[in-house]
Amino acid sequence: MIHLLKRAIFACLPESGRAVLKTLNFRLKAANFRKRIVTHAYGSELLQVELADPLSQGWYDCDWPALPEIKKLQESGIQGARIFDLGAHQCVVAAMLARAVGTKGEVVAVEAIKHDAAAGMRNLELNAITNCKVVHGAAGSQPGGIRWGNDMSIKETRVYSVDELASLYGAPDILFIDIEGWECKALEGATKTLASEPHCFVEIHAGVGLEASGGSVEQVMSYFSPDRFELHIRQESDDCFRELHGHQWPEGRFFLLALAKSRLRNTLKMAA
Repeated sequence: MIHLLKRAIFACLPESGRAVLKTLNFRLKAANFRKRIVTHAYGSELLQVELADPLSQGWYDCDWPALPEIKKLQESGIQGARIFDLGAHQCVVAAMLARAVGTKGEVVAVEAIKHDAAAGMRNLELNAITNCKVVHGAAGSQPGGIRWGNDMSIKETRVYSVDELASLYGAPDILFIDIEGWECKALEGATKTLASEPHCFVEIHAGVGLEASGGSVEQVMSYFSPDRFELHIRQESDDCFRELHGHQWPEGRFFLLALAKSRLRNTLKMAA
């Protein structure tokens, strides 16, 4: 009965009031959360991960199957590659990528939330991963700053364009983008980088943040001409990617893998 009453009160609140309550609830759970370190297989990698909050417990306290996007990138040859991981959260995927590129490759993991960036650095240290650098910042269309949050929690975060990151850390061979609807903003700031034709993985948040941020699936796809990129897509329920033909992408959130044809040709030449 009390639970039903809480739900009824919550439903009557304006959106701003709901946001405040959600923030307070998350802070309360996080404050009472007991951190601990677990070991799981994430694809082919056995990693130690600190469960730093309830969300990381839900995501990382289990074995993972191999990620189809990493498997597909490995098939195209990524040993020694430089990867920009935009939206790295607590660097579990960044650690997987760092292992995949080997000691001659490197990963630049960009994360907007300070708590998650700090947890990511601890996870890298736990696994003695030295070829991954964590950058606390957000990916955007141009360098600067951004204020975000609600009345209970206003945060200021440094914004980096992809082209600025390339000038700081070197041009990437692969862009790995998962930034909760801001993917168009990141691609807008990657003009010079995209001209060098890196392989790109993009989690496209259609219907769950992309349009609210002023973007669209059509805009994301406009950066990847079929003349220059092999386009592959998958939905979350899929075990592998399938080649995209025309505009036959699914409704809702899906994953795009744009493999640069010039790099694929170079990989074939080196293998010959």
